[in-house]
Amino acid sequence: MKDHQPLDSEVLSSLLRGSMSQWKQKWMLIEDYAAQPFVKKHKLFHDVAQICLVKLDQDYAGFTSQATTTSSGHTSYLYFNNRDKGNL
Repeated sequence: MKDHQPLDSEVLSSLLRGSMSQWKQKWMLIEDYAAQPFVKKHKLFHDVAQICLVKLDQDYAGFTSQATTTSSGHTSYLYFNNRDKGNL
């Protein structure tokens, strides 16, 4: 097994910059995600996106279960705050 040397600040900084660059390439804004046709078509994805949007705009403190259907047709449960159910 090799001994690993501690990373100096320049190497660590370079690695972090690379990680941020990769993160920016793989993620999108929740508003963009919620607008995707696949998300709009499938209730579970749509509900999760709506919860995220409500969380951004309001005080969302969550968790009550609601049965929903996955894109493959299976029953699944979505957890959210019953107080905010009317906002979805």
